[in-house]
Amino acid sequence: MSWPGRPWNSISDCPVGPMIGAIFSALALSLAMVLVGCSAGPGSVTDPATRSAAGPTTSLSSPAPAPSPTETPTSSPGSAVAQASPPERLTPKVSLKTYAHNQVSFSYPADWTVVRESSTSVLVLDEHQQRIASFNADIPRGASPCGGVEPARIITLEVIPLDLPVSPSIKGTAYVQTQFAFTLIEGKELWATMAITGFQRSADGTGCYITNEVRGPEDSTGDYSFGDCVVLTMDGARMGRTGAVATTLPDFQSVDEAREFMKTPFYSNFKNMLISLRIATR
Repeated sequence: MSWPGRPWNSISDCPVGPMIGAIFSALALSLAMVLVGCSAGPGSVTDPATRSAAGPTTSLSSPAPAPSPTETPTSSPGSAVAQASPPERLTPKVSLKTYAHNQVSFSYPADWTVVRESSTSVLVLDEHQQRIASFNADIPRGASPCGGVEPARIITLEVIPLDLPVSPSIKGTAYVQTQFAFTLIEGKELWATMAITGFQRSADGTGCYITNEVRGPEDSTGDYSFGDCVVLTMDGARMGRTGAVATTLPDFQSVDEAREFMKTPFYSNFKNMLISLRIATR
């Protein structure tokens, strides 16, 4: 190709040749820069050592995996979380029977026995046919005063007020409301009695005997008692309606020992029988 008036043998002879050469040089430089940039782009693979030195990276395109659910560990016997423990004292459920005759009724454990000795006396025996208690109506009036004998210490460990009929004649007197009482009298040992009573145990904490007696309605039971004995003396003698009686109650060496006895099923069964007493009035 030639321009009119002046022929060129090569492109370098053309006046624009140097310009075209410069353009090619610039294009080559740009292409080299692009290739270098692409080699370090997002798709490049970096050396693991380099990646560790750079620190962890967080991808915005994919969320972090959710933590897998874990179970709450169950407390073992040796763990810091205390397990709920059953109460220390549980009285086994007791099957009951009911004694009812005339105006008197009460409940007692099914493996105990009730024997009606007379029209005014009922005997309660345990599962081994040992005497536990008796109910007596129309009993003679209580024991006499100490008569110069040094009184013993009397300790009442439990009292439960009861709603039982009493003689109208005792109103305004020193007799207390009818109640269940577990009482000790201190002699050579601590003798115990469990019974219903209407007598104040002791105003000053001493006495020669403990009386388990209620001044009942004259037109109903008269004076009555329900417990291991009618009278317990300071030498440990237990008197019933007509004389000495046996008992299944133990003797104690200390008040603490008696308190431990109060935790036993026998104590609970005996007490529950006594406080179940009902007397109908005419």
